[in-house]
Formats: sequence, C-alpha cells, structure tokens
Amino acid sequence: MGFFGKYQSPFGYMSGDNGVDSYGVDHSGFSTQDELQYQTLRTNIENELANDMDRQEIPQSNYPQYGTSFWQNAGLREGGLDVASISPTVQAALNLAKNNSTNESAMKYAQNVLSTVMNDASGYNSNYISDDDLYKKMWNNIKTYENVKYHPYLDSKGYITTGGGANINNLNDFMKVNFMINGYPATDMQKLAAYNKLKELSNRKDVYGNYVNRNRTADSFFDDTNLQISEKDAYNMAKDHMINDLAYVRKEFANFDSFPNPLKEVLLDIQYNVKGGLNKQNWPNLYNAINNRDVNGIINNVHRKDVGYKRNNWAQDSLRSIKF
Repeated sequence: MGFFGKYQSPFGYMSGDNGVDSYGVDHSGFSTQDELQYQTLRTNIENELANDMDRQEIPQSNYPQYGTSFWQNAGLREGGLDVASISPTVQAALNLAKNNSTNESAMKYAQNVLSTVMNDASGYNSNYISDDDLYKKMWNNIKTYENVKYHPYLDSKGYITTGGGANINNLNDFMKVNFMINGYPATDMQKLAAYNKLKELSNRKDVYGNYVNRNRTADSFFDDTNLQISEKDAYNMAKDHMINDLAYVRKEFANFDSFPNPLKEVLLDIQYNVKGGLNKQNWPNLYNAINNRDVNGIINNVHRKDVGYKRNNWAQDSLRSIKF
C-alpha cells in the first residue's frame, strides 16, 4: 500500500499504517495486482459518486464521508469492473468490510487520522480549499457583480457573448454551446442562423458609419435569437475561464495554495475580471505587499478602476480578516 501514499479522497478514503484503510478494508493479504485492482474499483466508484454530486450541484466540501460504511452503501456499484474478474482475495476483503463495518482497527484509524494528517506538514494545509469550491465562490461573485445573461448578446466591441462574459464570437465556439429554444436543444441550423444574425447586427452601421448595435443593453438582444443556456452551462463556460486563470495565478505566486482563502478568492477575481490580469509590472505594490505579508498593503492595493465600488468594497472587506 505504500506507493499510494497519504492521499485522501474527496469521500474520505485514506490508507492506514496498520494495513486497514479508512473504508475498513484490510490490505495485508493483497498482492500488487490485488492492490491495483482494488484501487481501480474504489476510484471508479468514487468517480461515479462525484458525478452524482456534481449533477446535484453539491460542492466537494459537502461530499459524504462514508468511513467504514462505504462498501455497504456507496460501494453498491460495479465500478466499471466485471465483478467476476475481481480476485478472491479482494472479494474476501470487501465482504469482510461490508459485514464488519465496526472493524476495530478501522475505527481506531478513523479516530486518529485527523490528528495524524494535521501533524503531517506535507499532508495538511489549514488554508485548503478545493479548486471546485474556489470556482463556485468565484461564480457567486460573477453572478453578483457581472449581471450574468442566459442568452447570447453583443458586448460593447461587437463580440458575441453569453453567460458571465464568455466570448463565443468564434463560430466553432458558438456551435459548441448547449443552446436551448423553448426548452428543447437548438439544432445546428438554428444555431447557425442565430450566429449569422448576431454577426450581421454586430457589423450594421448607420448612414454616418457608426455601429448601431454595439451600445445596446445585453437584455435587448433576448428576442433576437430566442437561444438560451442553463445556469449549469453558464457556470461551466465561466469555469473554463477560471481554470486557466487559476493556473496562471499559481504560476505568479509560488505559495498561492498556502495563502489565506480570502486572498485566493480576490486574486482569482482580479485575474478573471481585469484586462491583462495580474503581473508584477502593473501591480508592483500588491506583489510587494503579498511578498512582505503586509495585510494593510494588500488591502490598499487591490482596488480596480474599471469595476464598481461594490466589487472593490467586497475585495477589501474580505481581506480585513486574513492572517499569515
């Protein structure tokens, strides 16, 4: 079991030093092949459960922690494997775990695991927040401060946009969106017709050569196409943006994952929202304050001139509680 390390899954699985994992399964008789088979089965089942949680929009922080009841409850799935192909050794261990969910060793493990991990500097981070939960917090900010729209519209530059500011001006990007019309999936022909109409609106000028549709409100485009997207699709498009933003911020700040969570949220918000994003050249005082762990300096240097005062106030108020 050693080569699987001290990994902890979103549902609470961890290996145990006494050979019994947190799901109550005794690995002491496993061969390498048995171990690989067991881990494949467990991982596949957990992935199925995570998909279920995602469909219900349950954040990872609220995933159930099954403990020794996993194989009695969540484990009642095939996990992508032919049950007949599971080795007798693994089957026997699973049956024992199902029939003995109060396994003494596993219960002792469960009682001690938290203190063990908290004392392991490589396995515990008091400022831990999953990427998914960070994205969801960011999405709440977008909905609060960016007036999310669930139909395509033109921004002030004439680009076709939807959701939380997702640019779908490219035809291929537009066609990939899960648009609906009156509750039914839009056909490719309907999407193409809508795209062509929006492009025509974007390029239309008056007799003086001025664009006539680029200063319209986003809401005014609602009836131009009848296309709509769901809340989930709007979130997923924003999430694609956020994934790239988070990767960038992590490169900019080597210790990002150990930063207080409010600071992570504000930095990601800046990267998502500000043209050009974060860089030391444009944000020297903020970078210096972060490097010096100067909380007041950080608070005083997250102001953005192109966003509303409410969003700036949120950022500064969020940072007042941070400690390094």
